[in-house]
Amino acid sequence: MRVLADCLRTNLLICFTTAFAGGIFLHESGAIANTIPVLPVVFLLILALATACWWKKSNPAAMVALLGCALVLGCLRTQQQWIWLEHRNAGLPEATTAGTEVLLSGHLAELVRSDGVTSRATIDVDHIGRADGACLAAAHGQILLSVKGAWPTALQPGDALVARTQLRIPLAPNTPGTFDYQDYLARRGIAIVGTVDSPLFLQPLTNSVVQPHRPLHYRIERTRHAIGSRLDASLDPLPAALYRALLIGDRSAIPEPVLESFRGAGVMHILAISGLHVGLLGFFLYSVIYWLLRRSTGLMLRFEVKKAAMVLCIPLLFLYTLLAGSQPPVVRSFIMAVFVIAALASERIKSPFTAVAGAALTILLIDPFALISPSFQLSFAAVGSIILITPRFLQIPPQARSPQARQPLPWRRWLFGLIVVSVAASLGTAPLLLYHFNRVSTVTVAANLAVEPLICLWAMVFGFLALPILPLLPELAAILLEIGAWALSATVAASSFFSSLPLSTIWLPSPPIGAVLLYLAALAMVAAPGPKPAQRWAATCVIGLCLAVMVEPLSGLSASFRKQDLVSVIDVGHGSAVLAELRGGRNILFDGGCRSSPGFDCGASIVAPYLWRRGVARLDDIVISHADADHYNGIPALLLRFGADRLWLPYLDESKSGFARLCRMAEEMGVELRFPNGGPFLQEAGYRLSALGAADGPPEKRRWHTAPEATEDDNSLVVLLETSGFSMILPGDIGTSRERHLVQTTRFLGANILLAAHHGSSTSNSPEFLTRVNPDHLIVSTGDRQGALFPSAALREFVDRHQIRLLTTEAHGTIRIVGTSTGYRIDSYRAGSWSPKSPFTAKRPSDLGEIGRWLSQELEKF
Repeated sequence: MRVLADCLRTNLLICFTTAFAGGIFLHESGAIANTIPVLPVVFLLILALATACWWKKSNPAAMVALLGCALVLGCLRTQQQWIWLEHRNAGLPEATTAGTEVLLSGHLAELVRSDGVTSRATIDVDHIGRADGACLAAAHGQILLSVKGAWPTALQPGDALVARTQLRIPLAPNTPGTFDYQDYLARRGIAIVGTVDSPLFLQPLTNSVVQPHRPLHYRIERTRHAIGSRLDASLDPLPAALYRALLIGDRSAIPEPVLESFRGAGVMHILAISGLHVGLLGFFLYSVIYWLLRRSTGLMLRFEVKKAAMVLCIPLLFLYTLLAGSQPPVVRSFIMAVFVIAALASERIKSPFTAVAGAALTILLIDPFALISPSFQLSFAAVGSIILITPRFLQIPPQARSPQARQPLPWRRWLFGLIVVSVAASLGTAPLLLYHFNRVSTVTVAANLAVEPLICLWAMVFGFLALPILPLLPELAAILLEIGAWALSATVAASSFFSSLPLSTIWLPSPPIGAVLLYLAALAMVAAPGPKPAQRWAATCVIGLCLAVMVEPLSGLSASFRKQDLVSVIDVGHGSAVLAELRGGRNILFDGGCRSSPGFDCGASIVAPYLWRRGVARLDDIVISHADADHYNGIPALLLRFGADRLWLPYLDESKSGFARLCRMAEEMGVELRFPNGGPFLQEAGYRLSALGAADGPPEKRRWHTAPEATEDDNSLVVLLETSGFSMILPGDIGTSRERHLVQTTRFLGANILLAAHHGSSTSNSPEFLTRVNPDHLIVSTGDRQGALFPSAALREFVDRHQIRLLTTEAHGTIRIVGTSTGYRIDSYRAGSWSPKSPFTAKRPSDLGEIGRWLSQELEKF
């Protein structure tokens, strides 16, 4: 008990912060959802217990009870934050969420973010009503507007405006593993989003600059807007976009290929204003202020000018935090800087972890949702690992401290220190990067050695020098920025080089959260000065075990023990992507595309996260039904992230540039291109894939159907998947002409499950074809929210009349078919949760041998 008491007394702030964070985690995980109403009573009881223990001089018990108070307090603070956010938007009427066109008036709340195609702006709403303006009613809250095109330059933060827009509630994800945009906005206090079709539908209302209740916020945002405009006017687009990220925290204008090169090189943190930038600015401010104070002999005699210089840095750092947009990373860095300066100035710093814990507690008190954000976790993991690891390598041995000992050259010590810091930060953040982003850079240490000096010692120096003189001496500021832009160009080139190296990025499924926490705890034990050698060795073994768990999906060992077949129809909107996880460990993807927009890739944003959530690290086969973009445009990203052994295609079509480019990419990556003939083309014990109604011939000339009424879609590859529990037909986009051909020429055309042809269109799914297939379930992959076209009214009528169960990805989300001992069951995932259906027993036997004989007889006819 005495050891526990000493540990708590020495690290009370650290333990209190950990307990407070634990309370936030319990609330957000839903583990205490049913006990929230009684939490205030529980808090008072524990607080009374802590007071009684302290009164009785039982300090250990009092401190343990105090930690219990921190745990409950974390839950209460999180609940209070949710209540405040709901109240913030309570003034927005529910009628605005119906998708109808409305007029809204308000004020531009902050700096507009634009990628050149779409502009996104947050609006403080004052009034809202119908588009005809007949019924404008007072409202309050925030709405995020997406404008197609450039934002009007006349509208700056704080200006009053009127917008004609369509409002809606952002949708929760219907595919496990994908980014929850609704939850992300809700934690920012935004419950409604709007779309503006043209900047012409945005007009200023008055010449007012600020609104009385938020004058300081608007003035800060207008200053950020002015700085951004000056940067755009002084530099070319790419250096201006990079300086906007480094100086005011706006990286929306950086092209996606440049961002991807920074991610691939493991230097993305350079573009986020964080501890590195704030520390660099603090060092320069301290040097300047200290130099000025030393000019006065009177000040040096009356004050400790070093401490005074540190304290005077705080208001200037606070001003820069506001100019940087008060983003979470820069706020964290500022708070940590304040704690460190206070500890140094008061000469009461005992452990750097105390300052880190104080900064974390302050941030979580202000915004408890920061705990679950990747930037919060990565920042503190990096700082913690640097504090633990670097002293063990950078401390000077006693024999090297004597004047006679040969000292290493300064540049060597600096280079070695930079390497140690980079390695320490990488060790601490690697599992979290893998957990949140499914990627780890293998070149991050080398890339940081090349990039950080360019940014920290060159680009940022000239950027900080130019920042205060931008409004006063714009010509001089432009010259300084141009000099700094040379380093930015070199940084882009360096990141592109490192990211292009083979195996520069490793993509893996998200590891179990337990393995991540165990890894971090073991790393802390290895690096901490206290543990014995045996304990360090045990912790090192734990680290190795955790790393093995993280990289195991690459081997496919666990998947090889898979005992059931599972097929997922992934909700990609209007498109198609079907994942088959078959026994024995085989992973096959049928199609992977959707209707896309600039900057959106369904392969990277929807299909890949789902595969990682399922623990898939590599694809064995990819089957593409035909050369329509909404069936293959996500495949290039999937090849880069997962690879594949074989790519099965219906034909080669050089006339479609995107499809031909995909084929060339696959060949360059060593993926084998195959073109299945009629009959089985993939089979192992327990499952088989067959091509139905196929034709032979060279890949360039191969076509499945050439009737006069046939279309290009009729050349789709029609695949029959048979397992021991169910069978499924995936017909691509074939139309009624190809369906008629299949009915007339294919002896075996039955299946338990049918993926509706052409997304349930009226030009497909003929009654003859559906009657012949006779499915138990019909699944439609569609993004038609109104259901006017997909699935068609005729198809709905047919399934109702024949009592076929109809499932659509738009209505049910991602649909999963799981083979069982007696048949199969179907689950659907919508709005963040799985909804299990009743199990179904297959109507027809799945005798692969008998079906094979039927197919062989059919092939003999040809």
